[in-house]
Amino acid sequence: MVFFFKKFMTIILDFILPRRCLMCGDFTQQDDVTYTFESVSQPSLCGMCWQQLSFITKPCCLNCGASLAFDGDACRSCFNKAFIFDSARAVLTYNDTGKIMITRFKHGGQTGYARLFAPWMRNIALNFFDDQDLVNESNWDAIVVVPLHPFRFIKRGFNQAMMLTQYMGIPLPVLVKALRRVRHTASQGHQSSDDRKNNMHRAFVAEESYVNGKRLLLIDDVMTTGATLNECAAALKNAGAIRVDVLVLARAIRA
Repeated sequence: MVFFFKKFMTIILDFILPRRCLMCGDFTQQDDVTYTFESVSQPSLCGMCWQQLSFITKPCCLNCGASLAFDGDACRSCFNKAFIFDSARAVLTYNDTGKIMITRFKHGGQTGYARLFAPWMRNIALNFFDDQDLVNESNWDAIVVVPLHPFRFIKRGFNQAMMLTQYMGIPLPVLVKALRRVRHTASQGHQSSDDRKNNMHRAFVAEESYVNGKRLLLIDDVMTTGATLNECAAALKNAGAIRVDVLVLARAIRA
């Protein structure tokens, strides 16, 4: 009886409130959804747009989160790198479709994408250490987000990393004042790896009273060379953090 009632309500709600793909605007259909007030307003994608995304699955690089075409622990680009953060994971490869979606969210003010992305990131966070022998390091004490400089925050109106964190709903304290960006840095979209590193040098300061002795999950939207996240991790560890792991929505791979 309950099953048929839910099916009936699904048909009614599909008629009154048809779901549209957040990416292309086409109608979407999800027969297995149990409707609640939250699910009716939850953004979704159509099958075509979903197929255009490149989700990162195992095997992946334990250092930077990049997808691997072979079994192993590290990608080729990490062999000559020494990241200050301890490990990284990403949900997506930053392909053309992922770039459009993230750009709409980050620079176009389409904040509905945060509610689409956040459950994907939460799933990665909850399974972060499944493939590592880190029995005693299977969780964190708190979350830190990559901060924006006040000038950029005023221009954009929100911090995309903080918005993703809020919608993820992980039951950990978010240390809003733990990390500050003290230099207004140039946009890094077209910079080389060395330029990004120099651009981010000493751009962040961490507060020892918040992070000393803590294991932290550091969150941002996109990782390319890792320069920004590396500088954040350096500031956090200089202030006494004992471990810093990174979670990003997308991993951009440069040819």
